[in-house]
Amino acid sequence: MLLEQMPALAPAVARLRATLGEGDPAASLREFAVAAIRCFGRSLPLIAGLLAEASLREGFREMLAGTGGGPHIPVAVLGRHLAEEQRLGRFPAGTKPDAAAALLLGACFQRAVVVSLVGGLTDLGSDEDAAADLVAAVLGSAGPRDPAPRSRL
Repeated sequence: MLLEQMPALAPAVARLRATLGEGDPAASLREFAVAAIRCFGRSLPLIAGLLAEASLREGFREMLAGTGGGPHIPVAVLGRHLAEEQRLGRFPAGTKPDAAAALLLGACFQRAVVVSLVGGLTDLGSDEDAAADLVAAVLGSAGPRDPAPRSRL
């Protein structure tokens, strides 16, 4: 029942996989990052409940063990995607794909938490601008940037 209520990243993963070797990899990652931010934002109440209640958390772990799923799966999937893009010469050669995946999705989760906690109190910029900034950081973009940040991640 709980998994049915959790928003999944599966549609975003499918769209990302469809772009392998085609189009602009940064644009594909930005779209994926926006989807991740929004998915994590919708998941926060469920995550908070699981983290707050040991018996729920243990039951959830048991259920995940039976399904092979879990919050580590999107990181692994994104890491494999980035490794393949790297093999094709479309992702920086000196970057570790699994680490880049963990950094990007971790930052997306942090963005969702911050927006949930203080979104109405300050201008955090759009999810799209935050995703663009996060992807640029992961890709190591060193090109000229606007002097003012677009988002406050």
